[in-house]
Amino acid sequence: MRDFWIRFFVFNLSSIVAFLVKMLFLLIFEKMFGWGVIWCNFAALLISGLLNYFLADTVVFRKCFVSTKREA
Repeated sequence: MRDFWIRFFVFNLSSIVAFLVKMLFLLIFEKMFGWGVIWCNFAALLISGLLNYFLADTVVFRKCFVSTKREA
């Protein structure tokens, strides 16, 4: 059960980081290129979606996240 809560916390933390990255890129694309909000959102969502997938795949759902072995 402890493993679930640790993964749950790390997953939510990585999702928050990906959301903040999306907001950062949204502002960067709007300032640098002067694109409309839809194109900026699309580009930022693409980048943050890939980041979120990478974080979930490598950090949250890796095989040996928490050792389940108990010493006797």
